[in-house]
Amino acid sequence: MNAFLQSILSAGDARNGGNPEITVREALDNAASTVGERFTGEPLVEAGIRRVIGDTYRSLGLPAEALEHLEASVALYRANAPETDPLRLQAVGDLAILYDDMNRKADAAALYAEDLRLRRVVDGPEAESTLVAEVNYAGVLLVAGDLEGAERAYASCLARMRESLGEENTNTIVTMQHLADLYTRLRRDDEAEALVAEAVAAWDAIGQGEHPYALVAVNNLAQLYGRTGRTAEALEMRTRAYDIATRTMGESHPTTMALLAMLAKSTAAQGRVEEALGMTDRAIASLEASVGREHLNTVQLLHERVELLRTMERFAEALEASAVSVEAARAVYPANDPKLAIGLSVRAEVLLALGRAEEAVPVLRETLEIYGASLGPEHEDTRRAASRLRSGACGAGAVGRGRGGGGVGGRLTRSGHSVERRRWTKSSAALMCPTSRLASSERYHLCSRTSQ
Repeated sequence: MNAFLQSILSAGDARNGGNPEITVREALDNAASTVGERFTGEPLVEAGIRRVIGDTYRSLGLPAEALEHLEASVALYRANAPETDPLRLQAVGDLAILYDDMNRKADAAALYAEDLRLRRVVDGPEAESTLVAEVNYAGVLLVAGDLEGAERAYASCLARMRESLGEENTNTIVTMQHLADLYTRLRRDDEAEALVAEAVAAWDAIGQGEHPYALVAVNNLAQLYGRTGRTAEALEMRTRAYDIATRTMGESHPTTMALLAMLAKSTAAQGRVEEALGMTDRAIASLEASVGREHLNTVQLLHERVELLRTMERFAEALEASAVSVEAARAVYPANDPKLAIGLSVRAEVLLALGRAEEAVPVLRETLEIYGASLGPEHEDTRRAASRLRSGACGAGAVGRGRGGGGVGGRLTRSGHSVERRRWTKSSAALMCPTSRLASSERYHLCSRTSQ
């Protein structure tokens, strides 16, 4: 097994006859294609090799390739090793994480439960590996909607980790972030902020202030500051998060660009709207080059660009930009997705600001239909859309009767902010960059020191 792994690592070493031009992906692909043949009759060796290959594919952001090998690894271990075998347990845990990454929540939940049950037997109830398994299973409760159960599990694990592992253990820190995420979801912002701030300080204390999960903590602290109106502190944290991503991931990485867009929002909140627009345009250009216009993150930024132009009262440009953002959103989102309604609603507001209420009415009507179909008639967004449609219809009637073009557009203040716009901005925050893995619902996968 070690010789096989060494052959992968040395594939690009010219000193050993390797090809110095070969990439890690190519070396891995070559090794993966022969693993079944090379270990015929050695199922446990093959299982271990496939686990390593699968984990490496996952680390490269290739879940489909990882899936084949991790599923094969677990199947081989189940057929040839007792359920308490440590390597089998590790493979089960790795596959659970992959299923979680791929949004196969039911499959992940079953494996997380299996891992927890066996860790308690093999390692003991207070072992670090068992506490890690408990934290991962708490995520299952969270997905299932059992928020009270998830809170109890996270809080219990955190207290026990603080006592047995210490405040500066990485798994303790990550569990703080899990619990803080749940508090954020429950709108218990003071408790969430205290834990996230503690996590940020702990990452700094152990010299890992640029760890990927430290980056998540910094970004989430910025989000909490922004939610409580502490815009200057939010800007400071957004700047720090962007700087970390630039150094560790590169200036053009999609996550870096997502963070630049968040920094733009915090910059705009400080009144530096022109500067924020420049940041947003830069992020859009980078994302369009890397993932295309018809991508979730790109579409979100296109919506943000319309809002910035509207704030600056550059309504003609905002109208043109909204046409682009809505077209891209229609290509990305299902017909009744509320995120499509967000783009439509801001387009309608631009039309109203231009005094073109008759054109705004059908857009408002489509917005209402989407919210009604997806969220139900009693949801606050549906009610708000219905109210806005009634106001827009009145404005269109006023235009039709020759009362002038101000109509509903006159509800905008000089800064371009209406009550509806402020609500839209607040509700859209959770939709920012859904694939960046930097939202407050970020799942952290803990590593058991006993099985690394």
